[in-house]
Amino acid sequence: MGTKRLALGVWVALSFAMLGGGDAYAKSPAECGPNDRPETALQGQVPMADRASGRSEEGYTCNLEEVGFMPSSSFANFDTYENCAYYSDTIGAFNAEGGTVVVDVSDPRKPVQTAYLTERAAANAGESLRVHPERGLLVADRYFLAQGVSNFDDPDANRALAVYDISQDCRKPKLLADVVMPSAVGHEGCFQPDGMVYYMASTDTITPIDISDPTKPKQLSEPQPLGIHGCSTSEDGNRAYLADIGTAKLLVADTSEVQARKENAQIKVIGELPTPGNDGQQSTIPIFYDGRPHIFNFSEYAELAQSCTQRPDRETNFGYPMIVDIADERNPKVVSKIFNEVHLPDNCAAVSGDSVTF
Repeated sequence: MGTKRLALGVWVALSFAMLGGGDAYAKSPAECGPNDRPETALQGQVPMADRASGRSEEGYTCNLEEVGFMPSSSFANFDTYENCAYYSDTIGAFNAEGGTVVVDVSDPRKPVQTAYLTERAAANAGESLRVHPERGLLVADRYFLAQGVSNFDDPDANRALAVYDISQDCRKPKLLADVVMPSAVGHEGCFQPDGMVYYMASTDTITPIDISDPTKPKQLSEPQPLGIHGCSTSEDGNRAYLADIGTAKLLVADTSEVQARKENAQIKVIGELPTPGNDGQQSTIPIFYDGRPHIFNFSEYAELAQSCTQRPDRETNFGYPMIVDIADERNPKVVSKIFNEVHLPDNCAAVSGDSVTF
């Protein structure tokens, strides 16, 4: 998703639908201040009228004060390290060339671009750009679409991986590796918590990469045939939590062979949670409640229909986040769903004109 400027903070007001609660769609509307720019329609809606008038370009704020900005374009990713921020300025997904912008935000009122990374992976880092704060590393793989789109002038770029040292001076990343992996393909990616393994995910495959020596990334297996978008792992690296965009599922996988650096290490799915109607699985984040393990999981889109009447049984108009209990890792269980007003089926007609693909 692109934006016309780099924001230093975002506040999103959400309505929570707690499974088993009395009111499935209980609202918690925010009380906005006099200088805020609140939404003009439903919670979460950017109506066509605001797009036509230019109101949407001003952004929407509620109890959030902008202290500084830098005119920019961005696509799909953003990460930080100390007083620096990193994002891709590539517009669109299809083989566009750009770079990764490095911004010094030590003075939040005057963010300043300090570097521009253009190695093959960084030129279109898509959704892959990741910082590992303990190791002081910035990693990117090349944004590739599983539909088979190839790069115009560099067929090897889809297998590109770039690693930078940002620990010495985050404003000037030092290139450690600009390599083409043997067969791993990128699009998104994730570190395991110790920063020694980075997973390249292509929405068609996922491949573990050993970066214990960040100057010499090593592919640990052939690409695993799973349609993985975003991912995360357990603290010990023995489990992976995978957003399967190919079959609309949340997967729990045994990654102990990866952690043991076994030759041709296999990623073995041991549990899955189908998410019908909540398609386009995007990413996973491990969280804990009272010591009990959960996954914060979210998707890009819901199952599409031509009209509101075509699917009267729809649960939601758009993809949504949910919280999943994984204490029984072979049988993940949804315990909470997070909606705002645009998600609610009762508001289908009000939002159906906002998207030509709805």
